[in-house]
Amino acid sequence: MAYASKYYDPVKAHEYYEKHKKLKGRQSTKGMTNSQKEMAAYVKDKLSAEKKQKLESVTKKAQEQRADVTAAAKAKREMFAKSCFNIITSLRTKLQNMNPDQKKFARQRIQEEISKVRETYAKRKAGVTSDAKNQRNSISASAKTEKANIRTDYNNKYAEALKDIRKNAK
Repeated sequence: MAYASKYYDPVKAHEYYEKHKKLKGRQSTKGMTNSQKEMAAYVKDKLSAEKKQKLESVTKKAQEQRADVTAAAKAKREMFAKSCFNIITSLRTKLQNMNPDQKKFARQRIQEEISKVRETYAKRKAGVTSDAKNQRNSISASAKTEKANIRTDYNNKYAEALKDIRKNAK
């Protein structure tokens, strides 16, 4: 037995490999002259630099957008917190300014209003947080697809350049 685990099945492993393998068509410079190889290397370097620059700009743009979304959500949460704090403070001062007879009857009602304000704040805060999270996720997903498109374009351009180099040699 070549593998130490009793659970390893080489037949199943090979079937899995065959089922999931994806061969990438690598563009080889085999069979090219030295000058063609130099041209291919030059083209590859230029395209790689262009690809790297585009990928960095997409990454930077996505980071800035995510930071903007986070800052906006934080500002909304702070605004909600301030408004709730002001409402609660006004209710408490209202209760303190009442005479003792009124306090007895109004205390329960004001405490209920304060708890409602806190519940409303919690719901609004959770809503803003989840919206921001969804926006950040969509920004990340769009950046990921944009990066994949850039990489695909790079591979296609490089393959075309190699074809042109080979064609021009003949």
